[in-house]
Amino acid sequence: GPDSTLLALCAAQWARQRGHALPHLVHVDHRWSGEGMFVPVVARLAETLALPLTVLAAPDPVDAREAPARQLRHAALARHAKSLSGTGGVATVALGHSASDRAETLAMRLMRGSGPFGLAVMPASGPSPSWPEGMGVTIIRPLASLSRAAIVARLGDHPELVSCNDPANTDPRHERVRWRQALSAPGPLLELASRAARYRELMAGLAARLVIDECPAGVLSL
Repeated sequence: GPDSTLLALCAAQWARQRGHALPHLVHVDHRWSGEGMFVPVVARLAETLALPLTVLAAPDPVDAREAPARQLRHAALARHAKSLSGTGGVATVALGHSASDRAETLAMRLMRGSGPFGLAVMPASGPSPSWPEGMGVTIIRPLASLSRAAIVARLGDHPELVSCNDPANTDPRHERVRWRQALSAPGPLLELASRAARYRELMAGLAARLVIDECPAGVLSL
């Protein structure tokens, strides 16, 4: 989609300007009916940006619900990032989540009664949620402060880049799509997410301090 397309462009520009190794594009094929239409689009993007591309196919068709598909993607991306980083390397996965994605996720969690830890959604960087595949893998979201509309607008300056939209992203049968249609401005919700993240960091720090202070000498080694 437009978010992943802009992310690929920015990552390629960033790497070339600084003389770093080029990022690898990865597309996860869930083996759903009709999903093969995305592979040629991703291949064209990789060719236009002169970036390496890997298509990871699920061994079997994945459950079409959001959660199982997300778990599959995170696990596949984590394994691939580790294979590229090598022994002792830094395994980093960049995702194209936008401010709009974060607001939608926050709204869904609010409706489920999530507390501060659950409301600190999609941080700009953090550990992979996949276990155990994601151990040692860092997730970054360079576009987390940009709305979906801003991303589409920026892509307008690059007509040579072609993207496609997943039909599921406009299917109202999905809860996220219904929130997407209802939310117009993500700002207020993202402020709540930022406060929840600060609260989570504070509580984690207090918990660590408590463990250090209360553990008998010699039991905990830092």
